[in-house]
Amino acid sequence: MKLNALSVAQLRRAAALKEKIEALETELSGLLGAAPAIGAGTPSVRNARAEKRAKRPAARARISAAPKRTMSGAARARLSAIAKARWSKTKAAGRNAL
Repeated sequence: MKLNALSVAQLRRAAALKEKIEALETELSGLLGAAPAIGAGTPSVRNARAEKRAKRPAARARISAAPKRTMSGAARARLSAIAKARWSKTKAAGRNAL
């Protein structure tokens, strides 16, 4: 039978039956101890996450893409001085690790 000759309800029913068959095949493979057939069963977690990401509104994606933060030279120098002081104190105590 041609797919374009089927009604929407028939196509939905066929899709539901296909999903049930795949779920039963996966369950049977699990019971028998065999690896599930390629393409059988539910989609992987990675695919499910990718589908969720694809459904997110673009506005949320733009909000999360914040501009890169930069540190001033003075702030870097201050942090470097703090780290050097910490290491010199550690080395003076005779230790090789903090």
